[in-house]
Amino acid sequence: MSYAIAPTKRSDRATLWTRTWGVLDLVAVVLLIVASAVRGRIPLWDDVADALTTTQQYETSLPLFVSCIHAMVVLSLLATGYLLACNRPAGRYLAAAQAPFRIALVIPSVPFLGYLGSTTGSVHVMVAALVLTELGKLWTLRGRAVVQVEESRVTHAVTRSGNQ
Repeated sequence: MSYAIAPTKRSDRATLWTRTWGVLDLVAVVLLIVASAVRGRIPLWDDVADALTTTQQYETSLPLFVSCIHAMVVLSLLATGYLLACNRPAGRYLAAAQAPFRIALVIPSVPFLGYLGSTTGSVHVMVAALVLTELGKLWTLRGRAVVQVEESRVTHAVTRSGNQ
Protein backbone atom coordinates (compact mmCIF):
# COMPACT_ATOMS: atom_id res chain seq x y z
CA MET A 1 0.00 0.00 0.00
CA SER A 2 1.41 3.40 -0.86
CA TYR A 3 0.27 6.86 0.07
CA ALA A 4 0.57 9.98 -2.01
CA ILE A 5 1.61 13.13 -0.21
CA ALA A 6 0.08 16.36 -1.38
CA PRO A 7 2.55 19.07 -2.41
CA THR A 8 3.58 21.28 0.45
CA LYS A 9 3.13 25.02 0.53
CA ARG A 10 6.90 25.37 0.20
CA SER A 11 6.79 23.31 -2.97
CA ASP A 12 3.97 25.41 -4.39
CA ARG A 13 5.89 28.62 -3.67
CA ALA A 14 9.03 27.23 -5.30
CA THR A 15 7.06 26.28 -8.41
CA LEU A 16 5.49 29.72 -8.53
CA TRP A 17 8.91 31.39 -8.27
CA THR A 18 10.37 29.13 -10.95
CA ARG A 19 7.55 29.89 -13.36
CA THR A 20 7.67 33.62 -12.55
CA TRP A 21 11.38 33.77 -13.42
CA GLY A 22 10.63 31.98 -16.69
CA VAL A 23 7.89 34.43 -17.63
CA LEU A 24 10.16 37.36 -16.75
CA ASP A 25 12.87 35.99 -19.08
CA LEU A 26 10.35 35.75 -21.90
CA VAL A 27 9.10 39.27 -21.14
CA ALA A 28 12.70 40.53 -21.33
CA VAL A 29 13.09 39.08 -24.84
CA VAL A 30 9.77 40.58 -25.96
CA LEU A 31 10.77 44.00 -24.59
CA LEU A 32 14.10 43.81 -26.44
CA ILE A 33 12.33 42.96 -29.70
CA VAL A 34 9.78 45.74 -29.25
CA ALA A 35 12.45 48.32 -28.33
CA SER A 36 14.48 47.40 -31.41
CA ALA A 37 11.44 47.48 -33.68
CA VAL A 38 10.36 50.90 -32.36
CA ARG A 39 13.80 52.24 -33.31
CA GLY A 40 13.55 50.62 -36.74
CA ARG A 41 16.28 48.08 -36.02
CA ILE A 42 16.49 44.31 -36.40
CA PRO A 43 16.91 42.83 -32.92
CA LEU A 44 20.42 41.51 -32.22
CA TRP A 45 21.41 41.59 -35.90
CA ASP A 46 21.88 45.37 -36.01
CA ASP A 47 23.75 45.27 -32.69
CA VAL A 48 26.25 42.76 -34.07
CA ALA A 49 26.53 44.79 -37.30
CA ASP A 50 27.28 47.96 -35.30
CA ALA A 51 29.87 46.06 -33.29
CA LEU A 52 31.50 44.85 -36.49
CA THR A 53 31.73 48.44 -37.74
CA THR A 54 33.26 49.51 -34.43
CA THR A 55 35.69 46.59 -34.58
CA GLN A 56 36.88 47.67 -38.03
CA GLN A 57 37.08 51.33 -37.05
CA TYR A 58 39.12 50.85 -33.87
CA GLU A 59 40.94 47.66 -34.89
CA THR A 60 39.92 45.72 -31.80
CA SER A 61 37.71 42.65 -31.66
CA LEU A 62 36.30 43.33 -28.18
CA PRO A 63 33.05 45.07 -29.31
CA LEU A 64 32.24 42.21 -31.68
CA PHE A 65 33.04 39.62 -29.02
CA VAL A 66 30.84 41.32 -26.41
CA SER A 67 28.01 41.81 -28.90
CA CYS A 68 28.07 38.14 -29.91
CA ILE A 69 28.07 37.03 -26.26
CA HIS A 70 25.14 39.38 -25.63
CA ALA A 71 23.23 37.91 -28.58
CA MET A 72 23.86 34.37 -27.34
CA VAL A 73 22.67 35.23 -23.83
CA VAL A 74 19.52 36.90 -25.17
CA LEU A 75 18.77 33.89 -27.40
CA SER A 76 19.35 31.55 -24.46
CA LEU A 77 16.75 33.56 -22.52
CA LEU A 78 14.15 32.02 -24.83
CA ALA A 79 15.23 28.55 -23.73
CA THR A 80 15.49 29.51 -20.06
CA GLY A 81 12.13 31.25 -20.13
CA TYR A 82 10.42 28.25 -21.67
CA LEU A 83 12.12 25.70 -19.42
CA LEU A 84 11.46 27.65 -16.22
CA ALA A 85 7.86 28.46 -17.20
CA CYS A 86 7.33 24.71 -17.73
CA ASN A 87 9.09 24.06 -14.39
CA ARG A 88 11.79 21.89 -15.95
CA PRO A 89 15.04 21.24 -14.02
CA ALA A 90 17.22 22.11 -17.04
CA GLY A 91 15.93 25.69 -16.80
CA ARG A 92 17.46 26.08 -13.34
CA TYR A 93 20.87 24.94 -14.56
CA LEU A 94 20.74 27.20 -17.61
CA ALA A 95 19.67 30.15 -15.43
CA ALA A 96 22.62 29.51 -13.11
CA ALA A 97 25.01 29.43 -16.08
CA GLN A 98 23.56 32.70 -17.42
CA ALA A 99 23.83 34.63 -14.13
CA PRO A 100 27.45 35.86 -14.44
CA PHE A 101 26.88 36.91 -18.05
CA ARG A 102 23.65 38.69 -17.14
CA ILE A 103 25.46 40.68 -14.45
CA ALA A 104 28.46 41.47 -16.66
CA LEU A 105 26.30 42.52 -19.62
CA VAL A 106 23.64 44.21 -17.44
CA ILE A 107 20.73 42.04 -18.56
CA PRO A 108 18.50 42.01 -15.48
CA SER A 109 16.22 39.08 -14.62
CA VAL A 110 13.57 41.65 -13.77
CA PRO A 111 13.37 43.52 -17.08
CA PHE A 112 12.08 46.71 -15.50
CA LEU A 113 15.28 47.17 -13.46
CA GLY A 114 16.89 48.65 -16.55
CA TYR A 115 14.79 51.74 -16.03
CA LEU A 116 15.79 52.04 -12.37
CA GLY A 117 19.08 53.74 -13.21
CA SER A 118 17.36 56.41 -15.27
CA THR A 119 14.65 57.08 -12.68
CA THR A 120 16.94 57.19 -9.64
CA GLY A 121 19.84 58.83 -11.42
CA SER A 122 22.20 56.36 -9.77
CA VAL A 123 24.03 53.64 -11.61
CA HIS A 124 25.12 52.22 -8.23
CA VAL A 125 21.51 51.62 -7.22
CA MET A 126 20.78 49.87 -10.50
CA VAL A 127 23.87 47.64 -10.29
CA ALA A 128 23.12 46.74 -6.67
CA ALA A 129 19.53 45.88 -7.60
CA LEU A 130 20.78 43.81 -10.56
CA VAL A 131 23.17 41.78 -8.41
CA LEU A 132 20.62 41.31 -5.62
CA THR A 133 17.89 40.12 -7.98
CA GLU A 134 20.28 37.67 -9.65
CA LEU A 135 21.28 36.29 -6.26
CA GLY A 136 17.62 36.11 -5.26
CA LYS A 137 16.79 34.29 -8.46
CA LEU A 138 19.55 31.76 -7.91
CA TRP A 139 18.44 31.30 -4.29
CA THR A 140 14.80 30.65 -5.20
CA LEU A 141 15.77 28.28 -8.00
CA ARG A 142 18.13 26.46 -5.66
CA GLY A 143 15.36 26.08 -3.12
CA ARG A 144 13.27 24.14 -5.64
CA ALA A 145 15.90 21.40 -5.89
CA VAL A 146 16.00 21.07 -2.09
CA VAL A 147 12.21 20.74 -1.92
CA GLN A 148 12.21 18.00 -4.57
CA VAL A 149 14.82 15.99 -2.65
CA GLU A 150 12.91 16.38 0.62
CA GLU A 151 9.62 15.36 -1.03
CA SER A 152 11.17 12.28 -2.61
CA ARG A 153 12.60 11.23 0.78
CA VAL A 154 9.22 11.64 2.47
CA THR A 155 7.42 9.79 -0.32
CA HIS A 156 10.01 7.00 -0.21
CA ALA A 157 9.75 6.73 3.59
CA VAL A 158 5.94 6.60 3.49
CA THR A 159 6.00 4.00 0.71
CA ARG A 160 8.49 1.84 2.62
CA SER A 161 6.54 2.03 5.86
CA GLY A 162 3.31 1.23 4.01
CA ASN A 163 4.81 -1.94 2.53
CA GLN A 164 5.88 -3.34 5.90
